Amino acid sequence: MLLNLLIISLFMLVNSGTIPGTVKELNVNSYIGHWFQVYGAPTNVIFQCYGTCITADYGVLDNGDISVINTQLNDKNEIETIGGYGYYKNVSEPG
Repeated sequence: MLLNLLIISLFMLVNSGTIPGTVKELNVNSYIGHWFQVYGAPTNVIFQCYGTCITADYGVLDNGDISVINTQLNDKNEIETIGGYGYYKNVSEPG
């Protein structure tokens, strides 16, 4: 099923006639903080099961990387979290 979804998504992107552009400059400070999910596509259940009260906390690490901690309540009303980080691989290339 996931493979079918991926194929359909790629087909739609290729046939849409436009490819989304990337931002030329990212203001990281605009995104730092606590965010609430206000919409979840029906396909989100593949990755998040039936989570509710989904949030993301973004921060800046000492080395400049961006930290993220995602939190949700699962279908048993237990808190689940997962964390990670992001970084610029090549700041001279946008996106």
